[in-house]
Amino acid sequence: MSPRNRERRRPPCRPACGRGLFLAFDAQVVRKDGTIVPESISASTLTLHGKRIVVSLFRDPTEPKRVEETLQQAYDQLETVLATSMDGFMTVALDGRITECNEAYCYMLGYSRDELQTMRITDVDAIVNCR
Repeated sequence: MSPRNRERRRPPCRPACGRGLFLAFDAQVVRKDGTIVPESISASTLTLHGKRIVVSLFRDPTEPKRVEETLQQAYDQLETVLATSMDGFMTVALDGRITECNEAYCYMLGYSRDELQTMRITDVDAIVNCR
């Protein structure tokens, strides 16, 4: 852990771990070569053979954050395509409720988005073929 984070992170860990609580935070650690890298740290206490010990897990958050950013970009792109498409799109929950729709779908049916999201697919589709 970098010296700056050491002082900031260590005091909360001792009281929290002493009470048997789970603690999770992000910090920076210093590698052997001196480079500083981000880490996600989780710590908890448990009793093992009558002794209270602290168990810590250190994880590099770089890859999960990169994946999350990539997924968000893909979602944003898909949302833009669906919002600007002249074709009507909607999503339906397993129970048949309309959960989302684009403006083209609203225009095609003459309902507002809020109205459609209170309806079921069977309310607007004359024939529903589920195979």
